[in-house]
Amino acid sequence: MNPVHTVGEFLTEALRVNRRMSRRDAFARIAELCREVGITDPETQLKAYPYQFSGGMLQRAVIAAALATDPRLILADEPTTALDVTRQAEVAALLRGQVRERGIGMMFITHDLELAAALCDRVYVMYRGGIVDGFRADRIFESRHPYTMALLRARPSLGSDRRRLATITEELRAEIDEEVGRR
Repeated sequence: MNPVHTVGEFLTEALRVNRRMSRRDAFARIAELCREVGITDPETQLKAYPYQFSGGMLQRAVIAAALATDPRLILADEPTTALDVTRQAEVAALLRGQVRERGIGMMFITHDLELAAALCDRVYVMYRGGIVDGFRADRIFESRHPYTMALLRARPSLGSDRRRLATITEELRAEIDEEVGRR
């Protein structure tokens, strides 16, 4: 979002430009979407600037923007990054609910495989620009690909006794490169 424009100007732009809606109609449509994604009092909130929104509110506004033109597919690139765990869960649930309710697809891009598995039907793991692993979301822990396993080990866990997160060492990188080279 452009910090010199209000949230409302940002959210209505696609409707005014691509759908040739009047300013009034675009604001009415966006206010309706804002309510659907949990932004209360949208008439007031749409006059605010991005810096006046919390991280979770900004994500809700971006979701409203993504839904504004009735897409068939939403591309969600790290939509929960920099959010606390509570807001992350709220945004994830909101995305999943909107996608299911509207019958649209979502490509969810993240480094958090467990979050992807909770939101998606299928998970694909990319390494150096190519897909190296793919599976049904409910089979995430059955993967034996070294990079997928490394990503899962690198995730923090409250129940873990590890003092440091696992990292991808040069040896592991060589193993992953070898595995990728076999495909």
